[in-house]
Amino acid sequence: MMAKKLPPRRMAEQASIDSASATQALFGITGTVAQVIQVEVARLYPNTHQPRTIFDEEAVDAMAASFEIDGQLQPILVHPVEEDGRRMIVAGETRWRAAMKNGWECLNAIETTADPEIIALVENVLRRNLRPMEEARGLKKIQDAHNLTQRELASRFGKSLSEVNRLLSLLELPEVIQAEADKVGASKSVLAEIASAAPEKQMDLWEIVKLGGTVAELRAGRDAEDHGPSLAPVGGNGHAAKPQPEKPKKPQNVVKVANRAAGKLDDMLQQIEGQQVAVGDKTRNTLRALRDRLTRVLGE
Repeated sequence: MMAKKLPPRRMAEQASIDSASATQALFGITGTVAQVIQVEVARLYPNTHQPRTIFDEEAVDAMAASFEIDGQLQPILVHPVEEDGRRMIVAGETRWRAAMKNGWECLNAIETTADPEIIALVENVLRRNLRPMEEARGLKKIQDAHNLTQRELASRFGKSLSEVNRLLSLLELPEVIQAEADKVGASKSVLAEIASAAPEKQMDLWEIVKLGGTVAELRAGRDAEDHGPSLAPVGGNGHAAKPQPEKPKKPQNVVKVANRAAGKLDDMLQQIEGQQVAVGDKTRNTLRALRDRLTRVLGE
């Protein structure tokens, strides 16, 4: 006997239930109702597998202010109590920091035995707290840990398949770009644009990004290099047709990029002057070389 096909609305409801069950399984929570307990703030410590390396103090302040008005709306996740009486925070470190800031003694929590590394990744990806490379590594780790296809991964996190594909493609970027991406503050779209370029062009495009280049400027630079001379078409008589004049390449907006980079450099130099930071020999030589080049460009 064939199973009765659900109407569209029921199918959507079932998909929502299945997604929630899958996420609940990832978080190591079983049963229809999770038991909320109270834990002492002083006996908690951060997740040692936290993928985020930098916490936004403004976010902590905002959470602390929210606590004062609305209280704690969502429990944190914690591991079972250890021999010394402490518990590791699996998810909810911002809430814990906010509670300490407010001088709270206890927090509401749910106990879980699931892998704290996976949970930290799941929570941060869902909350979009991660930088592009952190998110890409996190998705890949979850995919490998649970043997998920890209389509299943996209469904689990409410992302499109193309977005998951673009994120995972960032892991194919050169190691130098992956290491510098977070420091430079490169956006997901910029990194994806570089990842879509030929491998031999990626480092050149990365240098444009470090000078403040935008996605549009990256595309202009990539397209200008891609349009090389084409073979002459063959005419109806078998002879090569009259060669067509080559279209001029779209110029890169070098002056615009250089102007933006100059502004950033000026800001940094003002900070060095204001804080009286010691400048090493290597930096001095670099700045002298830059000064000489600027003199030549300006014709002075």
